Amino acid sequence: MMIMTSGTIELLPEFKGAPNAFLVELFAMHEHYDERLAFDFLVAAFCVFPDLDYCALTVPHAYPTFPLLDHLVVSD
Repeated sequence: MMIMTSGTIELLPEFKGAPNAFLVELFAMHEHYDERLAFDFLVAAFCVFPDLDYCALTVPHAYPTFPLLDHLVVSD
């Protein structure tokens, strides 16, 4: 697939096969909440999508890390 941004054409990867992941965009928690709720949230998310094996989380760059993120794989 090709898209045009700022006058340039970019090629986007094309994925084949059935979807195997879902996305949680802009995942963050207020400091007053128990950090264990993040794990409960992910468990519930996988219950909503029982046929999917992976979850991609986006986290704000300036957001402080929390313990759940220590158990995940970081990708650029």
